[in-house]
Amino acid sequence: MRNPHLNSILAEVSMLHRRLSNLLEIRNATAWGEGSSAGGEQWRPAMDLIEEPRQYRLLIDLPDLSLDEVTLEMKNRFLVISGKKSFIDNVEPEAMLRFERPLGVFRRQVEIPGPVRFADLEATMNNGVLSIILPRE
Repeated sequence: MRNPHLNSILAEVSMLHRRLSNLLEIRNATAWGEGSSAGGEQWRPAMDLIEEPRQYRLLIDLPDLSLDEVTLEMKNRFLVISGKKSFIDNVEPEAMLRFERPLGVFRRQVEIPGPVRFADLEATMNNGVLSIILPRE
């Protein structure tokens, strides 16, 4: 039979271990560029570039973001998509049991294969997917 005092200590150690593991996972994600820009790197969202007869279409996975949180700019033949994904609202870090989705600053630079009319760009966000239509010149 276990000592009740020992059970209490083991429960406390287990809780501290879980909290420390969570904090280290968050710290490691940051250091590997999956988290905030404090690690010096940025994460890159998954993307598809589709060539269509009159336009190019990009689909970019950006769950939990609105269109207002994304910046689009054209630099020569490159479309630059950037922004920042913040930590989940109303969730304390110690409540996170798994931390796998990237957070922090993101940037994606895509070379567009042909001339486009950037002023006529259309961007929409639906179910966490940013859709960008770039009409060809």
